[in-house]
Amino acid sequence: MALRKAICSVLAIAALATATAQEANLRITEVDPSTGVVEVTNFGPAFTQTLTLPFCYRFTYPTAFAAGTSWTANEVKTATVSGLDPADSDLWLYLPGGFADGNNIIHGLKWGPQSAVGRMGAAAAATPPRWPGTTTHLPAPGAGRTLAWNGDADGGAFDTSSWYVDATPSLGTADAPTTVGGVATPLAWENTVENFEGLALGDSVVGLQGWPLVNPNENFFVRSVNDVRGSTAAPPFSSTKWLRISDNDPTNSNRFYSNAIAAPGIPATYTWRFRLNIEELPPTGGSAWPRFTVQHDDTSGFANAWGIEIRDSGAWLVVTGIGGTAAAVPFYSYTSGQAVGDWVLLDLVADFQNGVVRALLNGGGEVTLPINLAPSADRSLFRLCYRGEGANNTAVFALDDVQFLGTLPSASITGWMLYQ
Repeated sequence: MALRKAICSVLAIAALATATAQEANLRITEVDPSTGVVEVTNFGPAFTQTLTLPFCYRFTYPTAFAAGTSWTANEVKTATVSGLDPADSDLWLYLPGGFADGNNIIHGLKWGPQSAVGRMGAAAAATPPRWPGTTTHLPAPGAGRTLAWNGDADGGAFDTSSWYVDATPSLGTADAPTTVGGVATPLAWENTVENFEGLALGDSVVGLQGWPLVNPNENFFVRSVNDVRGSTAAPPFSSTKWLRISDNDPTNSNRFYSNAIAAPGIPATYTWRFRLNIEELPPTGGSAWPRFTVQHDDTSGFANAWGIEIRDSGAWLVVTGIGGTAAAVPFYSYTSGQAVGDWVLLDLVADFQNGVVRALLNGGGEVTLPINLAPSADRSLFRLCYRGEGANNTAVFALDDVQFLGTLPSASITGWMLYQ
């Protein structure tokens, strides 16, 4: 009898541990602070709760899902949490066992700028942390918008990198995919700006016509947002949204492209100008670095020519691939006044007349490298590309105001045929 009781006790403990592990697969995937509707998704196998799971916000403890609730794999459920502050609140889904212990937090988030709200301290003290700290927050989304979870885009940490403001809520169902090519892009020869204002908040970059996204996954996404990680300051230019490139997939060469620019002839020069905010730097000691690179159409498709490489200590102008002799030169040091969270203006200028490519930071500090575009490359068809490069690198960027400027050679230029 004693042995039977011991066996039953062990089996009960094992069953409880299995249930707890399954309940730990639940994630808050969308929140409407204005209405209190909270969406939770099961990212594990089907199971039936043996535990009652409460929410916690601002030291208030409403029940979320009672014991006996059944979940199918990938099932989405909603609950209504009354009393949420749309402007500022924390919200955590808990396992039972004590709210002061952040290790009981399954998933959660904090929006609005107030510090040390509710259980932020417990979340930050958990192992691993369920939130980065007591001052870290998401933007309050505003009426008619939600905070949505993109997936585990932060490599396993519970922080702000995975969340975005969604202007097209889908509470109770999986987030609807962005309509591919649904928004016209103005980028064309010869003086045009893509400011991403045509995208709704939360839309993927593929919503722009001719802007493909390669290898999208839960650790790599490019979405329209209106906040900057680590900064509450408004951007120093007129804009209401921009792209967040969240690339936390260190194994693949994740990338996306602008639409291709077709020049009416062989350019004398062209410039790709864009605003960049480095929200999370690549890790120190990487073997390859993220790049914003220009590609020209070559015999086997578009190929890399030259670009701006974002390293752990600064940005470098690089020549690669079909652009000529490989070379790199630094032009933007993070210790010289610019830092993570600051917007900077970058220029990448291809000057075929003089056979060089130039990089400028905020209109100055120019550096140059020689170029010699491969004879097989089309000089009149090119595009801008973000390349994550893999190789153990991760990074997060905000990108805005991608501008293209181009000039054709003047008839007075002699010797132009030397560059064709």
